[in-house]
Amino acid sequence: ESFFLRPARVLTILLSAIAALAALNLTAGTARALEAIWQGTFSEFWTNDFNWFGASPPVPADKASFDDSAVVAVLRPAIILDANRTVLEFVVRGNHAIAGAYSFTSFNNAVLTVTEQTTFGFSGSSTSTTTLDGFRLNTDRLFVQGPMTVDMTGGAVVTTTSDLEMFDTSVLN
Repeated sequence: ESFFLRPARVLTILLSAIAALAALNLTAGTARALEAIWQGTFSEFWTNDFNWFGASPPVPADKASFDDSAVVAVLRPAIILDANRTVLEFVVRGNHAIAGAYSFTSFNNAVLTVTEQTTFGFSGSSTSTTTLDGFRLNTDRLFVQGPMTVDMTGGAVVTTTSDLEMFDTSVLN
């Protein structure tokens, strides 16, 4: 028997491979981002894995979350971005109930790149202020909402590639 495949068999193998790849792509497309929650357990440095709840710092497909709830004990609300990082979303919900206002600083010109959305505050939250002190942020969309003030000091730079939206009584200084 010849080692060549018949045309009908080649077509069957090809269609099966295409179907398998399509199924794999659909599965990958429905995966949800994980939420990495800041605690600041050991230091102010973003790159220290143990500063993140469960020692799980955000990777490019994750949401980096700085929450104002007391569910996770935050020891250090001052965060230093000490190396370039990329995340899917960057969310700062407001002042932490115990630790106080969040502040973000870049060290050695480190840049946080957000591939989708950056959100400061949320509707219905308490009045709060987040400080970006020399912080460098590149984001697709930037939303500031609720009674939230974002103070940009020390040469902070925020670059958006799409939208900047301000809601409710939000302020961007």
